[in-house]
Amino acid sequence: MCAGCFAHLLADARLRDEMATCPNCRVDIAKNTATRNLAVEKAVSELPSECQFCAKEFPRNTLQHHEQQLCAERPVKCGYSKIGCPWRGPSHEASEHEKVCPHPSTTGKDVMSALDAMDQKFQEEKLLYDTIFDLMSFEKITFNDLQLKPYRTEEFVHKLYYETARFSAFNFQWVVKTRINNMQRDPALSV
Repeated sequence: MCAGCFAHLLADARLRDEMATCPNCRVDIAKNTATRNLAVEKAVSELPSECQFCAKEFPRNTLQHHEQQLCAERPVKCGYSKIGCPWRGPSHEASEHEKVCPHPSTTGKDVMSALDAMDQKFQEEKLLYDTIFDLMSFEKITFNDLQLKPYRTEEFVHKLYYETARFSAFNFQWVVKTRINNMQRDPALSV
C-alpha cells in the first residue's frame, strides 16, 4: 500500500473512531505496526509515470529530475526576467525567445522601472514577514494545544463535526468547530 493510501486509511478510521483495517484482508492496521516493504518500494519506483508537461512516461524514480531539469516542455522564465521580461514558456522555446527578446536593449530608465516593481513586490513580502516576526516576538505569548472532539448533529442524517473546548485569546473566549466533507454523502470520509 502506498504512503498516501495508508495515510487516508488511517485518517478515515480516526474520523469514524474505529480501528483501521486493510481493505483486502481486514487485518487491523496501525501506524506503529506497519513496516516498510523495501522490495515493493523499489519495484514501485521503477514503474512508469507520466510527465505533467510532455506526457511521456518515465520511471517514477527519475520523473522529478526529468520534470525539473530535462523536459523540453517544462515552464521556464526568460533569462532577462530580472530586468522586466514577463515571458514564461516551454524550455525548448526559451533560446528562440531570448534571441528576439527586446529587454536586453531596453534603456536604463525602463530597466529601473522594472526593478522598482520587483523591489515593491519584495517590500510587500518583507512587510508580511516583519509583521509575523513582530507578533512572534511579543513578551507574553501563549500557545493553546487544541484538541478536536468528534460530535454528531441531531439531524435525521447525523453529520460528523469536531469541536474544541473553550480557550482564551485576545481577550475573547473561542471555540473552534470544523466539519469534514460537509457536501459528500459519507461525511466521515477524508477524501
